[in-house]
Amino acid sequence: MQHKPSYDPNLIPTLATNSNFDASPKAVLPATPPPSLLYLSFNQDHGYFTVGTNHGFWIYNCDLFREIFRRDFDHCNGCIRVVGMLFRCYILALVGDRPNPQYPPNKVMVWDDNQNRYLKLLHQIETIANMKGLCVDSQGVGSLVLVCPGLQKRLVRIEHYTSKRRKFIMAHDSRIACFALSQDGQLPATTSTKGTLVRVYNSVDGSLLQEWLVVSSDKGTIHVFGLKFNSGSPCSIKSQSASEPPYSSLSFIRGKMSPPVNRCCKRP
Repeated sequence: MQHKPSYDPNLIPTLATNSNFDASPKAVLPATPPPSLLYLSFNQDHGYFTVGTNHGFWIYNCDLFREIFRRDFDHCNGCIRVVGMLFRCYILALVGDRPNPQYPPNKVMVWDDNQNRYLKLLHQIETIANMKGLCVDSQGVGSLVLVCPGLQKRLVRIEHYTSKRRKFIMAHDSRIACFALSQDGQLPATTSTKGTLVRVYNSVDGSLLQEWLVVSSDKGTIHVFGLKFNSGSPCSIKSQSASEPPYSSLSFIRGKMSPPVNRCCKRP
């Protein structure tokens, strides 16, 4: 038995026969623009790097030179301003941007992509107004140290989570402008808004180990200081020989290295 088609193939729709037919010219829709790159960071061993875009985030393997995986969201809710990867596991720190309601710009969301869930908050620290987002943690295996501003503009707070201890250091006379931390969490370095000194401390007892005079200027010069410590005790300053200029540094000017210059000062 032959079935008749449910429509007439010879029927040509017209304005008279089909009121839903639109004979007006159709506008050509623009192609979807490619994602904009907003952020790039390497993991702790530089084997992977993550990319934040206005549509989501991507993860690449540096050894294989290829993309491992990506998460793309819709255009309105997918902006990832900051993304970081924890070593080589699928735990990511995500910070969004407006108008993203799921990842607000004032919160860090820790996401476990393997278990498809957010990790719960373990600890919260109250600090002074921290517009620059100053915070750094140790990257070495076996140490868990976090450095952040205290409740005063000159105060640095050091949290030792492994030993459940904390230390406060009155680092400078002016507001803290920047700080860094060695991978093992033993040596925090700080500088203030005055910008004249870089100080290196012992994170355990808060003692000042070294102090460097910053002589950078508008000439494009960056000074690199070598921290020298005894091999048996990484937080003890190595003694200098008589022929070796104390606290020497290397100056890099526009990518060219100049001979060592003695432009540092030792704390009296």
